[in-house]
Amino acid sequence: MPTPRNNKRIEAESIIADENLNRAEARRYIKASLKREYASENGTALYATLPKMSPLNPQYKTKKQTVFRRFQTSSKNSKTSVEVSDK
Repeated sequence: MPTPRNNKRIEAESIIADENLNRAEARRYIKASLKREYASENGTALYATLPKMSPLNPQYKTKKQTVFRRFQTSSKNSKTSVEVSDK
């Protein structure tokens, strides 16, 4: 039977796979966000999760916003933020 914790892990892995994110950096970003109790759009942590692309690429800003919103939405839909396993 799926538990809420497993559902959050599955959701996090789904976001990582769907958005083609750097898996290790995305996990680090999620864990740091859980520790701080909020996700930040500023700094280099979110940028590090993104697939390799130049910030000058017109798709960069859109991709960054999409990823940030998905993490925000997933944390708002559950009582606690998205979790990842160390597997």
